[in-house]
Amino acid sequence: MRLALPLVLQEDLATSRDTAPFFASDGSGAYEGRATEMLRTVLENRSGRLQLAATITDAQTQKNERVMDAGADSGADVIVVANRLAKGIDPRASDFPTKNLQALKSFTLGAATQDLSQRLRLLNEAVGADNNFGLAQIALIETAAQVAPQDLPALVAAGTAHHDQFAPLERARWNTLVARYSHASLPRQADAAAAVLKIAPNNVEALGTLGVSRFLQGNSAEGERFLRQAIALSPANANLQLQLANGFIESKKFNDAITVLKPLSNSAAAVPALATANLLQGNTKEASTIFQNLIGLLPADRPPANFLRSQWEAISARSAQPLHMPATPLTPGYSAFLGGRFEEAAQFWRKVIQQTGDTDLRARAMLAASLNGMGRTADASGILVMPFVPDFSDGDVAIAFNQMRQILRL
Repeated sequence: MRLALPLVLQEDLATSRDTAPFFASDGSGAYEGRATEMLRTVLENRSGRLQLAATITDAQTQKNERVMDAGADSGADVIVVANRLAKGIDPRASDFPTKNLQALKSFTLGAATQDLSQRLRLLNEAVGADNNFGLAQIALIETAAQVAPQDLPALVAAGTAHHDQFAPLERARWNTLVARYSHASLPRQADAAAAVLKIAPNNVEALGTLGVSRFLQGNSAEGERFLRQAIALSPANANLQLQLANGFIESKKFNDAITVLKPLSNSAAAVPALATANLLQGNTKEASTIFQNLIGLLPADRPPANFLRSQWEAISARSAQPLHMPATPLTPGYSAFLGGRFEEAAQFWRKVIQQTGDTDLRARAMLAASLNGMGRTADASGILVMPFVPDFSDGDVAIAFNQMRQILRL
């Protein structure tokens, strides 16, 4: 239960307007997270009465700024004491979303373990102890998505049955989770994230989701604003940097994307985006050099080097021919397009757009290209086609990428 107190305080303070809490095991962790203040606590049991002492320290000067304490009557537990301390720090703090100590214990143990199967079991125990514990319900869904995706429909249905009893923040977060996993429309996903921010304006996940959604909707100014706010709150989060770079690519701000990505050039996740930004900016030779570095960065279980080279050559040379790669669920759509069966292709890609909540930019490009093939140029121009970073697990992605370039004249 060592993590119980910081987990409770972090969740309680999530609704603060002035604080973006995160857990760090020591001073170096706080430094890496660029914390401006550090909260240190000591919890004692004094003759059956819990006493919590807390010190808020300036991270730069190491001077104590505030010393506080929170006590509880005999028999009260750590949740009650932590809730009182959180409200002492910020009156807008909320109460932790369960009063059940067994639920908290199982949730804490689940958060502490790196074994995802064990985490899944412990989170099931937490939910079993308190079905209305929304934070545990959310963590359960996120864990099941990684280790037991076949259980997601039943778990989502079970959680939704208790949704109305969740705490307000967890209710809003649950809605964003369901919107994402159900591939809801972009406006619905954006609205769900915005609802979280009304309650917790410094929620990094919601800021990131809303930023990505705004970029995909063509609102690059809003997309950049929300993602930069998220990055300021979580500067060590490389995924947020990558999302911002992808947004710049989608908005044709290739130099801005390159600026964001260069510090991440040793990351296998960032190299495809950096190579793509350079390619679309017209730096073809540099783009190819950057992409070749990807081969050495990839783990052994990724596609073979020759497979990646063939895809990159098809992309950089604007090839319109299939690479005869292993079939994927998208192969029928590409085949219909290349075979001149444009109506069939348009139906296929429109369905992909619907299934992905309009987030698959390959599908947008292929639908517009299919409509152009049918002579429906006005309908094609109504599709918001955007540049994108190729997904190299899709063996035919060069077809979609090069159709995108042709439509956007890049």
